[in-house]
Amino acid sequence: MTRRDLRQPEGHPADLLPEFVAGTLDVDRAVEVRRHVAGCEPCRQEMRAWQSIADAARERVVEAARRLCFVGLGPRRR
Repeated sequence: MTRRDLRQPEGHPADLLPEFVAGTLDVDRAVEVRRHVAGCEPCRQEMRAWQSIADAARERVVEAARRLCFVGLGPRRR
């Protein structure tokens, strides 16, 4: 991944937002993205959309895990 100057107009971090939302960016890059998003409404809107996707995926994973954990917890058959 190439580093961009996020202060430039073409420096919108759209391709970094999924990683930012997931918390997988390195600290320095995350700080840059956070600063940019704080002053850029279009990027904030896109970040919120990615956050909604992440939240929905997380809910699905949690629900699937709950179902798996309860499999076999019914009455035992002999």
